[in-house]
Amino acid sequence: TGTDGRTRAEQENPALLAKYRDQVAEQMVVCNALRVENERLQAVVGDLQRTPAAHDDVATLRDEVARLRGENRELHSELAAFDPQFFEEIEDLKFQHGVAVDANTRLREELERLATEHGIRSTLDLPAVGGARGTAARGTR
Repeated sequence: TGTDGRTRAEQENPALLAKYRDQVAEQMVVCNALRVENERLQAVVGDLQRTPAAHDDVATLRDEVARLRGENRELHSELAAFDPQFFEEIEDLKFQHGVAVDANTRLREELERLATEHGIRSTLDLPAVGGARGTAARGTR
């Protein structure tokens, strides 16, 4: 400590000391703001804890989460039974079905064209596959 009551660091670098004091002051302002916010949040939590409906809501949500987790586990175990080859077969079947529906539609249209061209009344009453014609599409069999 010097003769004027300042430390050696204060005497040698007053600009650095002023900078540090400013930083400390800023940190104290932030600290006080955080303290006020913490008190506010603690009051909100206290209010929520005193509200019976909040307890019911939390319990309901926990029950729902537990139920969904159980359902998720069941679905995962069911899905684990299927290998990638199974899904490839499903995709192949969907493609083949689409091709068959297109062929069926083209054949029906050709049959109708030929029947009209030759003056024959079409008596074909088969259910249309994937279309809106035939008895299956009208909901009767």
